[in-house]
Amino acid sequence: MLYNDAMARMMGLKHPEALGRGYLDVWEEIKENLVPIVDEVCNGNPVNLDDLVVNFRRMGYDEEAHFSISYTPIYGANDTVLGFFVATQETTRQFAAERELHSLNTTLEQEIEKRTLQRDHSDVAERVKSFQLELSDRLRPLTSAEEIIAAANALLGTWTNVSRVALCEINDLEGTFQIRRDWCQEGTQSIAGTNYLLSNFGPEIIGLMRSGTDVVIEDALADPRTAPYVESYSLIDVRANLSICLVKSGLLKVVLSLHHSSPHKWSEEEIQMARAMAERTWAAIETARAQAELDIERNQSQEVFDSMAEGFAVLDQHWKILRMNAEGLRLTRQLAADIIGHNHWEVFPQLKGTDIEAIYRGVMETGKAATIEIPYRWPDASHSWIESRAYRAANGGDRTVLS
Repeated sequence: MLYNDAMARMMGLKHPEALGRGYLDVWEEIKENLVPIVDEVCNGNPVNLDDLVVNFRRMGYDEEAHFSISYTPIYGANDTVLGFFVATQETTRQFAAERELHSLNTTLEQEIEKRTLQRDHSDVAERVKSFQLELSDRLRPLTSAEEIIAAANALLGTWTNVSRVALCEINDLEGTFQIRRDWCQEGTQSIAGTNYLLSNFGPEIIGLMRSGTDVVIEDALADPRTAPYVESYSLIDVRANLSICLVKSGLLKVVLSLHHSSPHKWSEEEIQMARAMAERTWAAIETARAQAELDIERNQSQEVFDSMAEGFAVLDQHWKILRMNAEGLRLTRQLAADIIGHNHWEVFPQLKGTDIEAIYRGVMETGKAATIEIPYRWPDASHSWIESRAYRAANGGDRTVLS
């Protein structure tokens, strides 16, 4: 084997001992790689190799190097291959530089992707926050459950541009649900006021709902959980469905359902908005219903209060008159607006310094009931005798009975 100075530098310590030796003998450590190449070129076929990886000893150390090599047959008489010419260029540094560049590019791409995701998450968070603020503003002045449901459904539908938004109340024990109200895009049929069996929509889906897990269906026809029950989805024109499920005391109570009439990939933004709407709206609904029940109870209590034959007044610890029934107003010959919310001693200044003040203050301080009968001069200058009984109310106020 003969070679030039450039090849000698590539060979390291193999030079000059390699001069005149067999090609395969010099490269003993990579002989298995070279034999097929040498056989091919000796058969008269040129061989070109780019970025050939070679592991061999150079300068006394084992190393991995990269080469671009061209093997060209050398012909003699009768086109006989007498040997071959090898042109070699080491590409180890270029390969290392390319690998470093690739690594830098990969790192840069990852950083760009990371920042893009952060920006996307930030944008989503800002939009969800804006939605929550608008939802709170919309619901704050509303007092009825029906108004709350209608307003919340419409707002979420507008923000997410879905086909339908429905708030479903579940009877988990009976396995049924009712759609009280829904919001629909133009062209989508309302299903408000309808009742359905949970089992019609697939056991896997209902199992997720009962566990409080969000249900995300991008295509009811293709999803193996819903495909066998696709007729139930088709009847209400639902192809994609997002359900946010609220479980209370171990029972499925409420499902907020967003519908698309065609396949749809639900975004994280849509899911977060739906979650925020479900939790905030149901809390508002429960508050409205509790207030409505309290109003009914208060009205009933007032009816009973006003039907009593004796006059009643309820005072707090600061002597403010909280309530007075109809008979009390008749006896005192006053209007409710002139009494309710006013200080007792300002309304009845003529009682200051009398035995009745002493009785009332004693009841307020000791909690022991007392009764007194006194002459009383009414605003129209007429006189009469009244009996007043006072006792401490359960909440610590002072309740006075006038008769």
